[in-house]
Amino acid sequence: MSPHNSQHAVTPNSNTPPRIKFSGVRLSILPVLLLLSLLALSPLAAPGRADALTQDVDGVYLIATPADLREFRDRVNSEELISADARLTADIDLSTDGEPEEWISIGDGHKPTTVQSVGVPNYRGTFDGAGHTVGGYKITKLGSHANGFFGHIGVDGMVTGLTVSGNINIDMPGTTGHRAGGIAGQNVGTISNCVNYGAVASTVGDTGGIAGVNGSNPLTGMISNCVNRGNVTVTQAGGGIVGVNGYYSTTSNCVNDGDVYGSNSAENSGGIAGKNNGGKITNCVNYKTVSGSRYAGGVVGYTIFPTNTTSNCVNYGDVSSYPIDASQIAGGVVGWHEKGTLSNCVSVGGNVTNTKGDGTASAGGVVGTCGKEAKISNCGWLYSQENNKGVGSSDVTPAPEPVSLDQTEINESVVVALIADHMNITLRTGDTAKITLNALPGKQAAFGKYVKNITVPPDSEKISAKVNEEKGEITLTSLKEGTSALCVSADLYTTDFNNSLAPSVDPVPLSLTIYVSARRTLGGITLSPEKMNLRVGASGKFTATVTAEGAADQTINWHSSNEKIAAVDNEGNVKALAVGEATITAMTADGKHDAAAKVTVANRHSGGNGCAAGVGALALFALIPLLLRKKKS
Repeated sequence: MSPHNSQHAVTPNSNTPPRIKFSGVRLSILPVLLLLSLLALSPLAAPGRADALTQDVDGVYLIATPADLREFRDRVNSEELISADARLTADIDLSTDGEPEEWISIGDGHKPTTVQSVGVPNYRGTFDGAGHTVGGYKITKLGSHANGFFGHIGVDGMVTGLTVSGNINIDMPGTTGHRAGGIAGQNVGTISNCVNYGAVASTVGDTGGIAGVNGSNPLTGMISNCVNRGNVTVTQAGGGIVGVNGYYSTTSNCVNDGDVYGSNSAENSGGIAGKNNGGKITNCVNYKTVSGSRYAGGVVGYTIFPTNTTSNCVNYGDVSSYPIDASQIAGGVVGWHEKGTLSNCVSVGGNVTNTKGDGTASAGGVVGTCGKEAKISNCGWLYSQENNKGVGSSDVTPAPEPVSLDQTEINESVVVALIADHMNITLRTGDTAKITLNALPGKQAAFGKYVKNITVPPDSEKISAKVNEEKGEITLTSLKEGTSALCVSADLYTTDFNNSLAPSVDPVPLSLTIYVSARRTLGGITLSPEKMNLRVGASGKFTATVTAEGAADQTINWHSSNEKIAAVDNEGNVKALAVGEATITAMTADGKHDAAAKVTVANRHSGGNGCAAGVGALALFALIPLLLRKKKS
């Protein structure tokens, strides 16, 4: 046997462990095996880690704390949970000592890709906000080319029932091609029943209150039943809801309640969308000012493809365009309507203006400039001496032309859109709340004339729904804990602007979704008083005491089930606003303890004529002789 082979020979029945010789050094294998065994048991050896996130019986990840949210985000961005479903179980504040956290987007798209501008990783699961709010964060650093609470929402991805309040302010002059949005930078999935309260400002690309870009041809996106309440500041395409609505993508049933500002270099800005790139925008409302870009519109700044459709939309805001070095176009509904179809829309804003007087500027109550491949039908605007043209300039005169309106006509006879006053609502089990469908822009008294056949298929297990069709009211009662998406369908007989403002003969079928989150009372808090009765205009105060043993979080957040009836501030002070009932809830900031109390609001006392006081005085005088007689006796 050669010396080399003898080094590796194992002697049977040997009482000593085999030895391995490396470069003349003899090592016992037993200590090595013991060391490897210890390492295998050590956390250092395991590539995994303890899973802090919990799941329900359906495998949905439950997110209750800032740590939970960060872990979920990191595991999505590592592509471990890219398609996982998740649900918030509490409001989350990411700040530390009042300082907002610099947020890294969920689905941050950090890997380079050329596939339809959709970054990898992108989020493809269902994220249910369950009516909760995430705040205490900011985004000031440029991550991938899409930035928001979510960066990229991918195909089959859905975000619903979520409210965010973090501010986005990305200022990197000279950088382009990026997207920013309050909910998501880029969406090729679905965003529904979400609310953004944060300001969104970006110098690096398309920007929107809800999403920077919706869709990426041939991939489509859908945004529906969403509300933006934050101001949007843009240097490229920007809108209150979405910067760019992409090819065959849809933005519907959305409300913008934030100002949209464009810089002198901004191309397009709109109350709903900066640019409609071949998609569909329908049944949307803008309430705020749109200003400052080259093409500015109360609903859409610029429509560019023949497949564009913009329908059943209302603008209430002022619109202005004032760049220095380019032509400027402002329209009450659409700034530059180059191609596509515009129908059943109205602008009731006060002013549509531009400041350039060299002949390159145009402004119109409905459209600033209309291209020869664009169509306009059944649209109108609030007439004034300043806003005296429906179309500012046009390659081809639209037939029929938009109709000028006065304020009385608008109040009494103009209806083109249908929007619920609450698209997201939170109830305690057993609570009742009233949702009002608003036929806009007319007054609610004319509702039954324009809206018919309202149906709400109830969630028989969780929610009951009763419809008052004449008033457009839906009464919801929470039966069981959980979330529900109630689809409200109705036939809208829009105003026919070319037939004496009568309701149209053929209805427009519309559907919108009301997201309801029903929560059970958790306990651990005592409210005083236990209930409250107020009259309209009066005030009261609830005091909350955390009684749960060992409760670490004593911070109380207050919530009203119906702020139109009774509003509550962060100190528990209640203001009665209208007749009805509302439930006031006090919850610890960590979402572990709560209590609820009912507030009943009645009409004010009717004013008296002074007689009641007089009768009381006479009664007292009548008692005087009796008192004197008793004293004498």
